Amino acid sequence: MRPRRFGQRPYFVCLESGLDCLHLIVTNIRIASPAAFGQRARTLHRPTAPASSFSEARSKILKLDGTQRSSAFVRDKLVAICKQHRDRVSRDPDLAAYLDEHERGRRRDHDTWLSEHRALSTSKGLDCGRGAGEYRDVQAYAERSPQEWVNLIGPVPPPLVRAPPDDLQGYPALNIGRLLDRGWLKGDRLRATLLGWPLSATGEHDILLFDDRRETSVPLLVARIGKLGGAAAEWQNIGLIFKQGADTPRYFECPLRRARCDTLYFRNGVLASRQAQRLYHASQRPRQMRPR
Repeated sequence: MRPRRFGQRPYFVCLESGLDCLHLIVTNIRIASPAAFGQRARTLHRPTAPASSFSEARSKILKLDGTQRSSAFVRDKLVAICKQHRDRVSRDPDLAAYLDEHERGRRRDHDTWLSEHRALSTSKGLDCGRGAGEYRDVQAYAERSPQEWVNLIGPVPPPLVRAPPDDLQGYPALNIGRLLDRGWLKGDRLRATLLGWPLSATGEHDILLFDDRRETSVPLLVARIGKLGGAAAEWQNIGLIFKQGADTPRYFECPLRRARCDTLYFRNGVLASRQAQRLYHASQRPRQMRPR
């Protein structure tokens, strides 16, 4: 028997044929693999299943074989098989209508995802944000120096209740690269805007973003999270990490994990990194949560 790595199945090595095998046939005079006896050998790995034919794929798509509703992944595979036989599809009106509807649904789902994703992006938040210079909150901020705000704004407390894992596509994102492209985090002045993310995604919080570079020695990026003019608003100082010798930041500092990141996500009233917010990419979605 030949040993295997941890977690892998061990197998025999036939002394006559030298092949790896899972079973040995024992007789009075021989111990060898089925292949040595001229029988069909049971190999270590399953043979690759032959590709489904056009007729099988058509039957499964049109539910002609009595199969149950298949997953989206299987349907896409069956559709890909049918599309390889365009001449046969053109002579089958039922199948051609299904493939057309499948393509329209795929494009519609992609367009819906794209519009929702863009609505929560940094660029959309800045584009939809209204000028905030006339707000009392901005005027009250401008009356204090950056150093005073550093002393006033404390660290972000950890959440009392740990949020469950969720898909990051449903949460507003603040990306440092997009801010730099729009001219933020540069210059020597105070800049403020009201981020225009949908209220359904921000939990009805108004988010004022301040880019305070009045004192180059104390550059600040501050978020005011709460209703405009409300006294119960939370102030959050977003840490900036500079590359040595550069005057523009390259990363955020996550307020909860103190690790550098290039994107902060808004969840439960806090801007923090993806790991701190327990958010995952669509490709990391747990199997039991994937749509069927």
